[in-house]
Amino acid sequence: MGALTPLEKRLAKKLVAPLTDIMNSTPAMSLLYECINTCTVGLSEFTNVIRLCIAKLRLFIEDSDQNLKYLGLLALYNIMKTHPKAVLEHRDMVIFCLDDEDITIRQRALDLLTGMVTRRNLMEIIGKLMDKLDEAEGPYRDDLVRKVIEICSQDNYKYITDFEWYINVLMELTHIGRTAHGALIREQFMDVCIRVQVTRPYGVSSMITLLKDPRMVGENPEAGGMCEVLYAAAYIIGEFGSGSKQPKIVLEYLLQPLAASLPNHVQAVFVHNSLKVAAAAIKRQPAAAADILALMKARLPAFSHSTYLEVQERACLLLECVTLMENSPTPDVLAGELVAVFAEALNPVAAKAQKKVPVPAGVDLDAQINSPPPSDDEEDLYRRDDDDEGGDFWEGDRDEERRREKEWKKPKLSREEKRRQREQRKQRVASNPYYLGDSPVVRPEGLSEDEGEYGEVETLTADMLDMDGPLPPMEVDGRRG
Repeated sequence: MGALTPLEKRLAKKLVAPLTDIMNSTPAMSLLYECINTCTVGLSEFTNVIRLCIAKLRLFIEDSDQNLKYLGLLALYNIMKTHPKAVLEHRDMVIFCLDDEDITIRQRALDLLTGMVTRRNLMEIIGKLMDKLDEAEGPYRDDLVRKVIEICSQDNYKYITDFEWYINVLMELTHIGRTAHGALIREQFMDVCIRVQVTRPYGVSSMITLLKDPRMVGENPEAGGMCEVLYAAAYIIGEFGSGSKQPKIVLEYLLQPLAASLPNHVQAVFVHNSLKVAAAAIKRQPAAAADILALMKARLPAFSHSTYLEVQERACLLLECVTLMENSPTPDVLAGELVAVFAEALNPVAAKAQKKVPVPAGVDLDAQINSPPPSDDEEDLYRRDDDDEGGDFWEGDRDEERRREKEWKKPKLSREEKRRQREQRKQRVASNPYYLGDSPVVRPEGLSEDEGEYGEVETLTADMLDMDGPLPPMEVDGRRG
């Protein structure tokens, strides 16, 4: 019935009354679920019916039967697609399902929470999910981390009103060990600090705290782990932390020996952004240039001998810059020039921004810029173009090709020439000690010696082939068997 209602508009109105009576009177849970499912599919326009369905689904979710509970969450999720605000009254009950022993029920409850979030209850829901993280284990813990980030970042951070709060949430997520979402947390740190300028100072201070945390380097140093957040920490500090009050301490952590155990792309960002931090500090405080350059000169050789080429290349480049500034009477001037290299703002670009750029006048984007390459077809190679100035040259090559084709053609031999070639072949065979001799040749009647054993192929007829006669006796060791 639910599938037929889109085809017949009048059917939906006729089904409202009987389905409402059945849902209010039936004790059968299976029949009740089918009525709710029918209303979800075909009667979503009738608000009163949907409210009744949501009220009845509470019976399913509160039931001790795990199957009924799962069906209730599934039906509630389907209703949430068309009426997201109508399911908010069951928020506490859905959060309670996060503690269920059945992993499928917990997964359904997580899916429902995404549609229940508003600006008013975002912090409350995220707070409860963060509490669940302390007790969660295994893949479910990774699902909770992913869901926290998904809820906060949905629709371009639509429901977030305090981004410093969100940075604190991400900082708490970095304390979770052995998670597979280190790269996802890294992207969130960078995205928030790049997009929201007012949070950059707080983001830089948080990243310095993260950089000092020994767990980030000592634990889980493999690619994809929580050490991935150090990539964001180094980038944010180097890009937006030019006014840092502790540049030397930051450089000590960026170039610490334990950083050599991190993934190669994280090491490369560490080395690259140490140049930004050092150049900004020397420009701001020329008196500290000697200490900063000495620190970099002592720490960079460990990275210049790295097995990763990108890390090695960046470290060697920094060593050359350090040498230039050491030998310069005004290292702050050179540092200022380096700061100018990185001064250009790197703003986020929308994926469809290129379509908004107008095409310059006189530019035809569909016109071919270069002439097409020559064809590999043999006929095209020797096809003469009347407008081509090198036509005679190609014509000469074509004549040469024709001459070679004529030379390779097998000439037609006369009867005497064929006989002479056969005699020469017989002499070669007779003088070859490794050639097994043939039986004496019996020629059909009417054929001369010059015509060979069977004559010319064109002269063979069916009468010459004796298929009914007995086979000739075989000769073995000179004796006929």
